[in-house]
Formats: sequence, structure tokens, C-alpha cells
Amino acid sequence: MDTSENIFTLLAKHWELPALILSAITVAFILFLLIKAWPTIVSLANRYIDSKRPSVVSAPQQDFITTTKGFETEQAEIKKGQLEAAVSIQKFSEQNDSTTYMLEMIKAKKEKNVEKLEEAFKKLQSTEADYKEKTLNEAFYLRLSFQCGNSLALQKLEELSRKNQDNPVYPNIQNQFAYAYYDLEQYPKVIEILEPLLANTISADYRELSARLLTNSYYKLGKNDLAYKKLISEINITSDPTDKCALLLDLAGFYEQNELRELQVLALSKALEIKPNDDNILFKLGYSFATIDSFEDLAYAYYKRLIDYSPNDEESGLNNIGILAQRLKLKCKAITYYKKALPQNTLAASNLALDYMHAGFAEEAKALLHQAANSENEVHPHVNKRMAELAEMLEEEGRVEKEILSVAIKKRLFLDNLGNSYFNDTTPVNLNGKWQADNSLQVEITHTGNNIRVVWTNKNGMEILAEGTITNNAAMAKCRSKSTTLLDPNVGIWYAFVSPEGLSVMHAIGKEPIFNTLTRIKPD
Repeated sequence: MDTSENIFTLLAKHWELPALILSAITVAFILFLLIKAWPTIVSLANRYIDSKRPSVVSAPQQDFITTTKGFETEQAEIKKGQLEAAVSIQKFSEQNDSTTYMLEMIKAKKEKNVEKLEEAFKKLQSTEADYKEKTLNEAFYLRLSFQCGNSLALQKLEELSRKNQDNPVYPNIQNQFAYAYYDLEQYPKVIEILEPLLANTISADYRELSARLLTNSYYKLGKNDLAYKKLISEINITSDPTDKCALLLDLAGFYEQNELRELQVLALSKALEIKPNDDNILFKLGYSFATIDSFEDLAYAYYKRLIDYSPNDEESGLNNIGILAQRLKLKCKAITYYKKALPQNTLAASNLALDYMHAGFAEEAKALLHQAANSENEVHPHVNKRMAELAEMLEEEGRVEKEILSVAIKKRLFLDNLGNSYFNDTTPVNLNGKWQADNSLQVEITHTGNNIRVVWTNKNGMEILAEGTITNNAAMAKCRSKSTTLLDPNVGIWYAFVSPEGLSVMHAIGKEPIFNTLTRIKPD
């Protein structure tokens, strides 16, 4: 006696339960387990059925453009040269000799050309007579010189800072000093320099730049929460709209780095309040909302706004709104947006070609990709990727087509013979009895008049019942599981005809029918 019998026997003895009640409890318990396991059973059954279907070409997905052309997001790391002009002497907007020489200095630093840097610096100083401006120019020059490899420049910059500690230019010199240490990746030193500076009330011309250097340093040290806190504090303190927007974009960049998309869009939305028609902010909002579940509609709205303000200049926005239109079931608009992005945007060509591929327009997709690959504009890598996918898709479809035609031929030959047996007026063979196939499949047939009943167990252990009619020597019967409460009763149609070899059978189920030739099992 097994364990379950021991348990129920003990229960019966203890509570003196009648056997009938005990049996009912047992059945209920088994049904409870089956109900709990039912989703798993169905899932396994579906997986098995899917595994038996011919393989199909997997569908690639459209690709978003992540940034606008030429757009560098101000986030996480302050790139070399990104804030050069702003961190230099002052925020200048007019083009004059001073700004020309400053830009020459920045170019010389990027080229690591010390001689050109010194030459541009001397020209810059010759345009200034004011001590304050000359001091600021010198601080800027020493920082660039240090970045070109002049180690003594940092020492001179430190001396210049000490010399001007009581001078109004001191905060800007400290910014240059901090930026030099930032370039050395000495972030604790940057923090040591800038924390006291921000603790005091300093000019708005310097505060925003100091705050950005400081928070970037905290972020580089992995102190994310502190970086967020410092930035948010500065955002609340700053009154200048341009500075506030720059700080909000930095904050949004930090959130993006940590995949905090919901907080990122909040920061970007606040920045958009300051610059309502800024292309880059609109683009980032559209892209960010597209990565958050259930916000494709809002992403679409921001890209639509971007395109409305820049109808001829936003190929990147056109590509991405095309993808969103596709997701939102606006298929005609998706195609329209992709086409508007052509021919400049080759990624849009790649995505449009993918739509053509999904719709079966292989020649149109091939022509579009060929045109994109030979574009005078920069060719996106996904154009070649899509061309390879198209070739693979065509090759795979060719293979699947061969499988389909092979099965179709077998079906046609079988049905031709079935038709011959059906329409050939002859005395039917009595099919009563047990039959078997070479693969050890056993079938039991009950043949009464024009009615036929067939029972067998498939290789998955499911007992199949087929009931139908027989005309002359051809039979057709609809199949179902004998246990209709457990599985979907629709499990195909059973066809058979009498042949010289025995009973030729086709069980039509799914895309791949099962063919067998049955021979009668002689009684013992």
C-alpha cells in the first residue's frame, strides 16, 4: 500500500469516514491539483505544437535614433572642450577679437599645439587693457596649457589663485583650477575647491559653472544621491533661466545614466518650460517617453511638436515618430513619416524597408536599401544590417516554401487516391478490428454500416477519438480527445482509404499532417 493509501486509511479510521465520502474528497483533491497545474499543461502543449510547425522568419524591429544629428547631451561627464568657452573668461555672445583668439586657443588645446596656444594667448592679451580681463585670460590660458601637457601651468594657476583671493575674479580662477583637476580625474580635489565657493554667495556668472563641475565630480565618484541633491538645490537657487535650463539638462542626463526614465522626463519637462521650442529638449522628451511603458502616445505628441516647429530639419524626429506611429497602429502615417525623412536619413530608409519586408514587398525593400547604401549622406550601419536580414529572410522563405510544397504534394497524392476510393462504386471492406503502423501505433476501428469510429493514443499520450462516415472504401472522421474536459476537442480530421498495402491514413492536424499505412492485426 502506498503512502497516499496509508494517509487516507488513517483518516478514515480516525474520523470513521464512509468510503464514499473519502473517495469524493480524494477526487476533489486531484481535481484541485489539475486546476492549479492547468496553465502549465496548456503552455507545454502549445510549446510542443509550435515546435512541430515549420520554422518562420523572425521579424526584426525598427530602430530609434537616440540623439539628433550633431547634438551632444550635457550629462554625466563634462567632455573636453564642451564647456571651454563658458568656463573661460565670461559668457560671451558677440564675435570680436577677444572671442576669436579664445576660440583659437581652444582649437590649439585640442590639437595639443603649445606654440599656437601661446601665440593666440599673446594676441588675446594685446586686445585687453583691463587688469581683471587680463587675469581671467591668464587663468584660462594656464588651464589650457596644463591640458596640453605643461605640468608647471597648474602650479602657476594655483599661484594666480592665491594672489587674487580677495579679487572679484577669484571664483572664476577657482573654476579654471577645478577644471584642471577634473581633467586629471582628481574629483575629490575638485570638490575641495568648489564646495567652499558654492557655500558663499558668488556671482551668477560663475555659480552655474561651479555647480556643474561639482555635481559631475560627485557623480564620477559614485555619489549619485548627493549629485542629485546638489543639482536640485542649485536649480532652486538659480534665477537665470539659461543657467537653470543647463542644470536641469545635467540632472536629466544623470537620471538617464541610471535609467531613471520617469525622473528624467520630469527634469526635461521643466527644462522645456524654459525653452519651449528647443529642438534638442523636444527630441529627448520624445525619445525618453518612448522607452517608458504606456507613454508611446506622449512620445508621439512631442515628436509631432518637434516636426511642426522644424518641418524641414528634423530627419531624426521623422524616423522616430514613424516608429511610434507604427506602434500606435497608424500604419499609413508611419510610412509617410519615413518617406519624409528620405533621402537624408538612411536609418529611416532601413525602417521603411523593414515595413516593406513585413508586408512582403521584397523588391521594393531591396530597391530602397540599395538607394540608401549608395546615398551621398552618411549611411547608417543598419542599412547593411537590413540588407543582410532581407537576404536571410528570402533564403529562409525559400526553405519554408520547399517544405510547404513538399507537404502539399503528399496531401494532393493522398487526396487523389482518397477521391478514387470515394467515387469508385465498390463493396466496402469491413474495417472492424485492430490495426497497427510500422511506428508501433495501434488503432481500433469500429465499422457499422456507413459509420466509423476510430480510437488511438498519440505519441503525447492523448487518447484520440475520430467519428465519421465511410463511403465505398474512403472514410472521413472528425477527431477529438476522448477526455473533452481536459483538452481542446478540435484535434484535426482523420482520412483513410483502402489500398493494396492496407489502410492508408492521413491525420490532418496543424500544418504538418501525419501519414501512416495501417495493417490489420490478426486475432490470436
